[in-house]
Amino acid sequence: MDKKILEGVLKDAGKLKDGAYQLDSGGGHGLLVSAGSAITTLDDVTKVELCATHLVAHTARGERYFLDLAVVLGVKLGAPKSDGAGFV
Repeated sequence: MDKKILEGVLKDAGKLKDGAYQLDSGGGHGLLVSAGSAITTLDDVTKVELCATHLVAHTARGERYFLDLAVVLGVKLGAPKSDGAGFV
């Protein structure tokens, strides 16, 4: 994904703090990532650091993923999780 497009999406979705975009925890945010001929979703992303050629995605589980910008195909912006009864 083009860095400028990704940066624009992240600006709309979160706030820039200490050089990283902070996303709402539990918001259901994710990244669509190419894995060869397959596409996988990196779920529960809470923070994204953009660098010149790659990004670092932090998840709610404390994981960090270092991804080349070329393998990032899209960003999933989710709504807050519901309690299962249809209430948000």
